[in-house]
Amino acid sequence: MSEPVKGKLAVYLLRVTKIVPASKKTLQEVRGELTKMIRAEAGRDLILQLRDKVEDARGAGTPFNEIAKDLKLDFRSLPPVDGNGLDKDGKEIKGVDGWAQVRKAGFESAPGIENDPVATPDDGFVWFNVREVIPAHIQKLKEVRDRAVKLWQQEQIRKKVLAKAEELKKQAENGKPFEELAKSVNAEIKTIQGIKRNEANAGFGTAAVQALFKTAPDGYAVAVGGDGKSALVIKSTPVLAPPFDPKSPEAQKLARTLAGFIQNDTYVNFMARLQTEAGVEINDKAWASAFQTRTTP
Repeated sequence: MSEPVKGKLAVYLLRVTKIVPASKKTLQEVRGELTKMIRAEAGRDLILQLRDKVEDARGAGTPFNEIAKDLKLDFRSLPPVDGNGLDKDGKEIKGVDGWAQVRKAGFESAPGIENDPVATPDDGFVWFNVREVIPAHIQKLKEVRDRAVKLWQQEQIRKKVLAKAEELKKQAENGKPFEELAKSVNAEIKTIQGIKRNEANAGFGTAAVQALFKTAPDGYAVAVGGDGKSALVIKSTPVLAPPFDPKSPEAQKLARTLAGFIQNDTYVNFMARLQTEAGVEINDKAWASAFQTRTTP
């Protein structure tokens, strides 16, 4: 543990947990990484050059479809979408880079406005125009009938399979073997081990995990299947927890989370006490500038 180290706004104690000796890598060891970095940098330069060409063409009044054709870029004309990114049939729009950012910018724009390009997470750009704004309205029955019928049918199926699952659950609680229950409905019995509270998979979805962890050991639970057309009857079988390993990824993740909580609580309580005793006010911008890695609650 170090001697107290005075910072701009606090005093710190430092503890060294590991020292990694300095080393030099050979060219062969870093060749792949260097090649990747050089290609990425060259790609960014090409993207910026292409952006300038698009902007020059826009300034000359060239329509987007012609710009895309001349520069061999993708051009798409999207149907009307709502704030959630769904079209009039409730289907999600796919295949648009940076769709969340583009959609947000689109809803902040209006027809006839020349919009700035939207930067995408992969260092690209998306240009867009808003053709029309359709005011919010209640759709006519003929516009939503097919979708409404489909949703109603799905809900009816869901209710029926859950009701059947509840019936089987009661029979299991009354002592009827799982094998007989499965045979009566032509179902398969599966054993899944090592289920964690915050993890789900294709065969055991989030609803099933939540239902399981609300169930007492040796108890039964019911959950809708991931496809929405089936239901699961679940038996909770207690197992011994594995020995605690402080070096495991889970333990280290928990330690980092707790350290963050402790740091945040210490900061909040310290500043509250300081404000009470000294009557000071915090300049959030100055504080964020001094501690750029801190997130102000």
